[in-house]
Amino acid sequence: MKILVIGGSYFFGRWFVQYAQKENEVTVVNRGNVPIGLETVREVVADRHDADALLKLKEIDYDCIVDFCGYEEGDIKTIVDAIGKKGKRYIFVSTVDVYKKGTAPLLREDALIEDPHLEGPVGEYITGKIKLESELVEACKAAEMEYVSVRPAILYGPANYAPRETLFFDWIRGAGQIVLPEEDDGKFQLIYVEEAANMILRICGLQYAKKAYNLCPCEIDDYDVLANALREATGVDFKELRLPVKDIISRGIPLPFPLTENESQLYAGDLARSLGVRHISLAEGLSHSYKASSR
Repeated sequence: MKILVIGGSYFFGRWFVQYAQKENEVTVVNRGNVPIGLETVREVVADRHDADALLKLKEIDYDCIVDFCGYEEGDIKTIVDAIGKKGKRYIFVSTVDVYKKGTAPLLREDALIEDPHLEGPVGEYITGKIKLESELVEACKAAEMEYVSVRPAILYGPANYAPRETLFFDWIRGAGQIVLPEEDDGKFQLIYVEEAANMILRICGLQYAKKAYNLCPCEIDDYDVLANALREATGVDFKELRLPVKDIISRGIPLPFPLTENESQLYAGDLARSLGVRHISLAEGLSHSYKASSR
């Protein structure tokens, strides 16, 4: 396949490029701040908003465009307009946070999308993704291009720039203990970045793809599950400091996952599971992350 990747320098995008380039012709468009550095990957230095700079992409007919860095209105339309009929399928990396929460215990791909009027830094990020979900459909229909929205749950793994699993690794190495909520009813779904990247690669190769996929495991995690997986992954019998949720909040302890059931929302992952990608357990994924973080 001929795959055009928008972004691809950091974490999720980089993992995808590393796997995709093994058996595919991959072109990466980014601003050049972090070079990919793979001999088999063609790198095009350009800003995704620079229509003139993107004209050079019309040299190739792409089987898939995979967009890892669409955040604002206009991001997708600019790429689609530049590629035109040279692209067959546009895969937009969105997030499960675009769904309207609380409408079902497990939200499937056809669940209602949230209203795009969320505030704060996180709200702005989600709002951008919500608006781009609509733009994806409109721009691709106008260009007669297939479109797919992939919506990852909480990603973790080596080179993760978000302070998630590394927070616990630092606590384990530095203090031999981790902080956990006393009332353990928060639920969440963690997916290893390699697994999610391979799911997208499978979607690239499908003859007929669905319009959306939740990239998440079918297993439900909580802080007890996380603590057990951390012990297995690190081989350290660390202590657990259990604190009431109100104390965790008042002290500003940055636990990265939902603390309570009211904060939690879960998602159906059976559609992505049907792609046949090997499932990487939480303990196995954390083990890889822990070893990578110590290098």
